[in-house]
Amino acid sequence: MDIPLSKPEDPTRPFLCSLPAEIRLDIYNYALTLTAIPSSFGYTGPYTGRRVKILHTHALILVSKQVSVEYRQAFYERTRFFLRIDPSNAFLGAPGLANPNPPTNTTTNQNKNKNKTKSKNKNKFSTPNLFLGLESLHNPDDSSPPNFWSAPPSLVSNLRHCTLYVEIGEIAACPQSIHSLSALVRSEQDTSNARQVILQMKAHRSLSSLQANDSVFDQTLLSAVLQLLDNMQQLRSLQLVWETTRPGGGYADRATTNWKWETLGRPCVERAKGLEKLRDFRVGVGNQMGDVVEVWKKWGKVGWEQDVDFLVTVAYSVI
Repeated sequence: MDIPLSKPEDPTRPFLCSLPAEIRLDIYNYALTLTAIPSSFGYTGPYTGRRVKILHTHALILVSKQVSVEYRQAFYERTRFFLRIDPSNAFLGAPGLANPNPPTNTTTNQNKNKNKTKSKNKNKFSTPNLFLGLESLHNPDDSSPPNFWSAPPSLVSNLRHCTLYVEIGEIAACPQSIHSLSALVRSEQDTSNARQVILQMKAHRSLSSLQANDSVFDQTLLSAVLQLLDNMQQLRSLQLVWETTRPGGGYADRATTNWKWETLGRPCVERAKGLEKLRDFRVGVGNQMGDVVEVWKKWGKVGWEQDVDFLVTVAYSVI
């Protein structure tokens, strides 16, 4: 990346940009620590309209173009972002997950859940508009990455360290979801829906037929996650978790879904290997009954190697 160089008005006087780059980055890191800027932020819900002014704590971005670019680089290098895709934002970033004709008798419950989600997100949405690019929010076009969090466009492309949790079990169980688990949960919550759900299930002649129908949901969400990864070209480290547990569900759900390592985990591993600046990553698929996890590290000219010692540790812990 080409950084615009600053020139002092008086070359005889001390000038920040005349210092070596390593010292300047140390100064920026010290400024971030001194102003108590957290080293991690979490996006756990959609944008709520709350904007936080950044100029009081990040005034260095106004010094010059060169200092602004270097300071933002230091900010992202020291900060890990926790991103969570769950029922509160999944249908915003991937509308194809939603049933175009949701059950009419669940409308009241959906409205109640939306109100609960809004009040809940006010407490747990902890990330301010702190991307130091001063961009305004926008409506993404077809070429933009899925924007589950209505975040400024600079967020995904500037991430260096990211933990991404995909709550696929919770999303599939939502009333508005096109996944078959949605109907199953409705029948458990309201017995009046049970007969209707049974008739819907009988339309599928076999388990494979049901899974084939659910694969539309799975591929839609997987494609959205892979598109996010494609836009994280600055990533240095990544932890990606597919959480398959659904509310009130257990191990039995895993046997009737397509949520296996080869369908969710393997594609993410192969896509992550294509990120040029990524140094290490971890991908996991599972629920409270157990996880399948792979850890990979890049070793110079050798390239990507799997951490076999970690696999042994996970195997013993599961047993």
